[in-house]
This record gives sequence, C-alpha cells and structure tokens, in this order.
Amino acid sequence: MPPKKKGKGGKKKGKDNPDEDEPLSVEEKNMYLQRVAESLKHKLVMQTNKASGAEAVVRELRQRLFDLLGDYDGEKQKTFDIASDMTRQYKDMSTEMIDRISSLERQITDMKDKLDKAQLEKEEIIRQKDREIKQREDSIQEQKQKMDEMAKEFGQMLKQTLDKMSEKIVITNDWEADKTEAPIVRTFEDFHLGLSKD
Repeated sequence: MPPKKKGKGGKKKGKDNPDEDEPLSVEEKNMYLQRVAESLKHKLVMQTNKASGAEAVVRELRQRLFDLLGDYDGEKQKTFDIASDMTRQYKDMSTEMIDRISSLERQITDMKDKLDKAQLEKEEIIRQKDREIKQREDSIQEQKQKMDEMAKEFGQMLKQTLDKMSEKIVITNDWEADKTEAPIVRTFEDFHLGLSKD
C-alpha cells in the first residue's frame, strides 16, 4: 500500500478528527475527561437548581392547595350554615304564612257570615219599612177621606147654619125692607157664602 499524501485532500491528524485511529495521549485524555466532568458537574448544578426550583414550586403549590382546601372547607361550612339558616327561616316563614292564611280564611268566613246576616237583616228592615210605609199611606189616605167627608159635612152644616142665620136676619130686619139690605147679610155675600137677598 502506498503511503497517504498530506495536503488539502488528506485528513488532519489529531482530536479534531474522530475517525483517526491515533490514540490520545494521557494528558489529552485527562484534559478531555476533566472537561467532560466539568460539563457534567455544570449540568448537575443546573439540574439541581432546576430540581430545587421545582421543589420550591411544588411546595408553594402544595401550600396554595392546602390554603385553598382550607378556604374551600370554610366556604363549604359557611354555605352549609347559610343553607341551614335559610331552610330554618323558610320553614318558620312557611309555618307563619300558613297560620296567617288560616287566620285570614277564618276572618273571611266570619265576615261572609256577618255579611249574609246583615243582608238578611237589611232585607227584613226593607220589608218592614215597606209595610210601615204602606200602612202610613193607607192611614193617610183614610184620614184624607175622613177629612174630605168632614169638610163636606162641615160645609153643609155651615151652609145650613148660614141659611138659618140669614133667615133670622131677614125676619129681624123686616121693618127696614124699604131701606138697603142689612149690613150683616152684605158681609156674608162679600165672603161668597151663598146668601141671597130676600
């Protein structure tokens, strides 16, 4: 086999070419291993820092979760207390409302009974009033008839009395027949009592 030529096309010797079969020296191996160790230490520090940060985040999240669970339990208890209180108030109000409705229904029934009774009393009073009005009207009519009859009787009696008085006056005053009629007769005629000259 001919020896390889050095030049542009040839491969360089050294650690830059991993395909080269030339072994590294002890110093180079130590240096390489030190760099690898430093790199790993650096990665370990970074990973440790990341782990510490993650642990801090986890601790914070756990604390927040604990706080939230505490708040949740507190709110749950508050909600339960409020719901219990509202349920008790609702039951009390419902019982009070039922009692109030029952009381109002009893009052309505009593008022209806009183109204019916008052209506019956009113109708009876109206009937009684109508009877009394009819009795009074009948009595007034009867009294009017009696008054008319009495007025007629009185008129007849008055006429008879005046006729008799007129006769007496005429007889008493005969001696004055040639003079004007007696003043008393004229007075009766002035009142249109139906007396005439004799």
